[in-house]
Amino acid sequence: MAGDEGPKSILLQRWEAERAAASARTEAWLRGIFEETATQGGESAHAPPPKPVPEATQRLRAMLATPTANKLPEILAARFMLATRSRGRPAYDDINRGARVYQAVTDPSATEYLDDRYRPVTGAELFRRVVEDEKSDGVLIDDYKRCEPGDVSACRNLLLSPGFCAEAMAGRDCRPGADPMPAQSRAEIELWLELHFFPTSRQAVEATRPDGSRLLRFHADSHYRPWSCLETTDVQGTDSDIWSPVFALSAEAAARGPGDFGDRPSRILCPGLLAARKLRGTAPGTRAFGTFVGIGRFQDAVSRRDAAMQAVAASEMLKLIPKGQGRVPRTAFLTVEGAAEARKRPDFFIRPGLEAERAHGLRHARVWAWGR
Repeated sequence: MAGDEGPKSILLQRWEAERAAASARTEAWLRGIFEETATQGGESAHAPPPKPVPEATQRLRAMLATPTANKLPEILAARFMLATRSRGRPAYDDINRGARVYQAVTDPSATEYLDDRYRPVTGAELFRRVVEDEKSDGVLIDDYKRCEPGDVSACRNLLLSPGFCAEAMAGRDCRPGADPMPAQSRAEIELWLELHFFPTSRQAVEATRPDGSRLLRFHADSHYRPWSCLETTDVQGTDSDIWSPVFALSAEAAARGPGDFGDRPSRILCPGLLAARKLRGTAPGTRAFGTFVGIGRFQDAVSRRDAAMQAVAASEMLKLIPKGQGRVPRTAFLTVEGAAEARKRPDFFIRPGLEAERAHGLRHARVWAWGR
């Protein structure tokens, strides 16, 4: 026994010494960080100076960060730097939402800082590639990992969807904020706000035109997290004085009652977000609502509401499927998150699956449903 204690104690002493050395290195590293940040205003004493950015890049970034009307032609003609692999093929990047996106930067000089191969493309060519590539869920603009130290951008980690790219190629800017968003009813507007996590404590600001059509916008004083109408890989925006995009209602649409979403396909709802938020079963028509009591299911008010919203979501997605086709077209996805959802759960975007979801939701939107 005594012979075994010697080697064990030596190993233990060596392990303790290595742990103490690692702790000392960590403490020194943290001390260095705190010493750098202990300056007035909380900024690092050794922060890199602001990087000079070309005027054309600044203008492009401003147009991407703040959608406004009549700026789409300039975006289509602007120059981006697209990350590519061998033979000029675009390089995919899997972001934190499971989406596969192209990588592009707006600053041409940033390619000297990066290791990837980059080639210049116009906005029109970039968007065309996204539309034609079935494996892509969109494009990521100015990823923070691909920006040089000191490069201050108005909006980093910006995501552009296949739906936006397709609309842009047709000369239409469907980004929230570029133009009033054409809604078919107030119910559709409320659903859009819910899908995009707009603060629930809000007030509506409304204006009526001479022809009876209306413009609506919603305001929230504050929120527990920043909110922005732009899609980004991280949380951006503001957490106070929050405004929604402007929605436009025709006189006919303004007259529709609660729960009426109209007969035409939606131009503002993303089918991928509808599936991600409202179609939560493992397979079409399998989501369990309420409580099973042996011969059927009892649905409380919350379960009935969830079932009704599932039926609504499936119905809206079915409207987006063109006649003669069997699935939601890729160009209908207005968010990168939605496009990724369609790639991960394809059964929820085909006509038979959506019909099963709608029937299942209608069946459980009542107090009692026979069977499981």
